[in-house]
Amino acid sequence: MEDPTIYLKSLEGVDTVDEKKEEGIINEVKKDIQEARLKSATIPSYFIMTINMHGKAKRDDRVLLLMNIMSTYFSSIIFCQEIPGHFVKDIVDKCGTLGYDHVKTSNYEAAVLWRTEDFVGSTVGLKLTDRSIIKIRERVKLEHKSECLPQRFAMVQLTRCNSSESVLAVSWHGPLKGFRKVERPIAFNGLTTFLKEVCKENKIPSFVIGGDFNLNTLDDSPDGLKLGEDVAVSSYELSPRQKQRSTASNYIPHKDNFVFLKGNTLKVSWTRPFEIEDPRKATASDLTEGGHTNVQSEMASGRVEDALDHDPIIGVLELLSAKTEQPGDHEEIMSSSLSGNATSQTFCSL
Repeated sequence: MEDPTIYLKSLEGVDTVDEKKEEGIINEVKKDIQEARLKSATIPSYFIMTINMHGKAKRDDRVLLLMNIMSTYFSSIIFCQEIPGHFVKDIVDKCGTLGYDHVKTSNYEAAVLWRTEDFVGSTVGLKLTDRSIIKIRERVKLEHKSECLPQRFAMVQLTRCNSSESVLAVSWHGPLKGFRKVERPIAFNGLTTFLKEVCKENKIPSFVIGGDFNLNTLDDSPDGLKLGEDVAVSSYELSPRQKQRSTASNYIPHKDNFVFLKGNTLKVSWTRPFEIEDPRKATASDLTEGGHTNVQSEMASGRVEDALDHDPIIGVLELLSAKTEQPGDHEEIMSSSLSGNATSQTFCSL
């Protein structure tokens, strides 16, 4: 199976039609072609994305780029951090025919979007004010220092349509200011302990976190993440833009990523950055030339490449509990590399 996230070059011609009335048709064609990339998999699989929506550009310019990204890479689940103040109006409502529902924190730290044709979302038993959640918070001592960490994540139980398989989807914006480097992993480890208890209480098989962790998720030093044997983090190669920024003293590599509870229920694979480059100049870009040109022409100032502080991270969520392939099929499917862009390995061995 070829990398299912690499498909955009075949869509270059689709962007040549720019009439407003054709927009819905164009998006449907793009979506159908992308989803066809997963049809050869015998495991129910879904494209996912995590994206920090903050950036130097003005809000309207960032929203323009975000919508281009979302209509270029049709994700079934999108984990959002530092969302715009008018999130529903700017993002959710503009998704149009893509059909997303959402949950978000009240302070705009995090949100989860999911496509309603793929999943049914529920927050029953998952609200921070629910008695069971309060008891779990007290039991695992989720609070850290003076900051209310629960306000930094949004969570929802997603059940696959026409099925009983479900997952706890969590968007996390890790603390930075006021937290020493050694304290940030402690805060996140408290979150994973909390989520395990939430899954147990609500009989949810597993969780997947997409987020801006504000720490190097691949740091295995004594001061790095200590996830335990039952939790895995995806691995990927930095994009050219990320490598260029890595020379800065305050740069944190691999801070945007996916973390998930291991086992026989799910896996995140084919993880890599969504490359925000000018396709006319870069050797690799996930933006089509037409899409890049349209966004650049509408921006009030600045470059498309500088509009967002973070590169979105994309991947494939596999629901292993629903697999129907014969023994050995999964290993064959996942053995390919990602054309030099990323790896399909996880930081913790599976």
